Amino acid sequence: NGKTMDFDTMVAQMKAGMGPGVKMSYSTTKILSVTEKGKTGTAKMTSSMGMSEVGPDKKTHKMTFVGTSSSTFRLEGGKWKMASMSWGKQTMTMDGKPFDPSKMAAPSKSK
Repeated sequence: NGKTMDFDTMVAQMKAGMGPGVKMSYSTTKILSVTEKGKTGTAKMTSSMGMSEVGPDKKTHKMTFVGTSSSTFRLEGGKWKMASMSWGKQTMTMDGKPFDPSKMAAPSKSK
């Protein structure tokens, strides 16, 4: 969603999004292209995931994600290591309807 973050922030957000109530039904990644030039390489991929989660309304909601990404790799010490990853087009749905998690309201702190 146009945000830049470091590795630790990305991992923390992924952990928060995959909490104990989330059940993954599938996750696939397909490599669309790979280019290599010297000690750098780029891979373009498409990924999709399906999951379910019990929401605050105590109902189970089905969510899907489909997106394209471009990852840059560097050859370091004989191993290819990811240097950066950028997401392109992303589509999320909840219960079959378009869904943008960045527009979700923060949980209420009232008792």
